[in-house]
Amino acid sequence: MSLPLYWTPTAKDEFNNLLKIIETEGTRDSVLRFLDKTEEAIAIITESPRSFSSFEHNDRFRIAAIDENTFMIFQVARVNLRLIYFWDNRKGK
Repeated sequence: MSLPLYWTPTAKDEFNNLLKIIETEGTRDSVLRFLDKTEEAIAIITESPRSFSSFEHNDRFRIAAIDENTFMIFQVARVNLRLIYFWDNRKGK
């Protein structure tokens, strides 16, 4: 059963910032690979959101890896999912 996924404004902004970082540090191909990996992770999230690790004190919030640098934090509700934030290790550089 697939649940609808909604992006928060923060998630949209962070995702766009990540695309700019990847494009600056890499190539157009690296951006396209990142987009493919993100789409794959989102497809898994919508089908099996509870298969991802939850936060210690609240199992409604979960984290999914896109690659070794980038993670998505999302919230599981009864009728939908909410993509809250993208975390990337490259942001601090």
